[in-house]
Amino acid sequence: MGMSPCRSSSPNQFPPPHPQPTRASSLRRTGRGGRRREAPDNPSPPPPPL
Repeated sequence: MGMSPCRSSSPNQFPPPHPQPTRASSLRRTGRGGRRREAPDNPSPPPPPL
């Protein structure tokens, strides 16, 4: 019962196949951890991991 909802929430909150949208959200907030994870020195996000 706990695994079913946990798995559904995981891909919904952090889409592993699309790390681009997650970065865009982080850059927009740049207040919680977006600035720590992505420094302003790198305006272009790195290529997605295959």
